[in-house]
Amino acid sequence: MSDPIAKWEKRAREVDASKVERLPVPMPVLLQEAVVTQSFVERYWETQRKPHAKEVLRPGLEQAGEKLSKTIGPEILELRAAVDEANARVITTSPKLTNSESLRERGEFIVNELASALEWLFDDGVEDEKDAQLATVRSAHKNDKNTAVELAHELDDYLVLATEHQKELAKIEAFDDSLVSEGRDVADRLRQGVQDAVAVEANRAAYDLRNRLAFLLYEKILTVRAAARFVFRNHPEIVREVTSAYRRRQRAESRRKKKTEPKKDG
Repeated sequence: MSDPIAKWEKRAREVDASKVERLPVPMPVLLQEAVVTQSFVERYWETQRKPHAKEVLRPGLEQAGEKLSKTIGPEILELRAAVDEANARVITTSPKLTNSESLRERGEFIVNELASALEWLFDDGVEDEKDAQLATVRSAHKNDKNTAVELAHELDDYLVLATEHQKELAKIEAFDDSLVSEGRDVADRLRQGVQDAVAVEANRAAYDLRNRLAFLLYEKILTVRAAARFVFRNHPEIVREVTSAYRRRQRAESRRKKKTEPKKDG
């Protein structure tokens, strides 16, 4: 079986490092949106016309011109496969850490993975107790100073939620549910503080490549969305099919917070 990363690795290495320090959406969200976007391209590429006539019944992405190639659909699938493979490499290079600084880096990685997966799992369009619990954990640690002990406490808090919903998390292909058990071990080791810098560097490199490939995938998705906004500018119901539900929810939450914030005097 060919390596899905090979075709895209050179281009991924050329991505500005500052753009991949933090992905704009959680990894599970990105992978799901890639499937939605590829399906959208396939469904709406061709223009619908009246039989034996030039009259357009419904526009098609093919009308976007040279800026949008028909290959973008297959390319999105290729990049999604590359991200999956890169994520597998992140998992297989996960070091057995023995250094407090290295452990902090691994601990931060596990916290981010747990937070992203839980956010995706709880994202059902209804604000309920699960959302409140996740928000509480985030709020509790937003002012942490990133010491080993604080990170261990943060891991503990996320692991409480992850353990409670471990069966549901295990069904998410883009999430490595072994991180739940590893997280407990890392939290314990953070309190003891030990080291293995070489192993951490290999894992960091794998993580960096995964994020670079993910950024390329995200760019492809954004290109399709931009083309859709133009081509289907008179068909907002079609445009909505390819817009990010995750981003819509974020914007709605931001608007809600602004409305509920107390007005400042003066």
